[in-house]
Amino acid sequence: LFVLAVAGGLCELLSSLMMTGTRSMASFLSRDFELNDWEVSDNGDGIGWKVLELSYMMNRGLTLWVDAFEWLCLGGIFAILFFEVLDEKRQLKEDATSFTQIWANVGLIIGLLGWIELISDILRTSDWRLFSGISQMITIINLWILLPIWLIMLGMKLPKMKQTFEDQGDERMDETHLTGDDTHTATSPATLN
Repeated sequence: LFVLAVAGGLCELLSSLMMTGTRSMASFLSRDFELNDWEVSDNGDGIGWKVLELSYMMNRGLTLWVDAFEWLCLGGIFAILFFEVLDEKRQLKEDATSFTQIWANVGLIIGLLGWIELISDILRTSDWRLFSGISQMITIINLWILLPIWLIMLGMKLPKMKQTFEDQGDERMDETHLTGDDTHTATSPATLN
């Protein structure tokens, strides 16, 4: 989970830095260079602008694949969280405080839509217009609707879980002080030897 989070974060950083550099260089070139007439023909055909646009599209295409990998990482993270919550629900008591199954389901939907976006990013090479539209719709649904809902649900659950966790820690400390037994039990063969 940690590796996927770090990989996704580094990809986002790399993609953002690359696009920032591309935009600033395109702005510099369009402002300080003569792009209307490169003296290729007599009518000033704007070939410089065409070259700048093609260069920009090539750099945008490069970051497109980096963005697609981010969705792959995010989908993996949400899938792992879903199965962890599912497993935790089976092991806990009825009244135990835990993440809700609805929260895990929303995360899984975000992850699955992210994988579908990855596939649509790959399929853009066959039909750019169709799969770009699909990819943009998934991005809007994920980033503007589902991810904020997931974060709000997480934010509402964390204070309750924190309080439960702190209460359990206080109970353990009270038991230790009451019994006077502060020795730790060995749980692995390495500590038994």
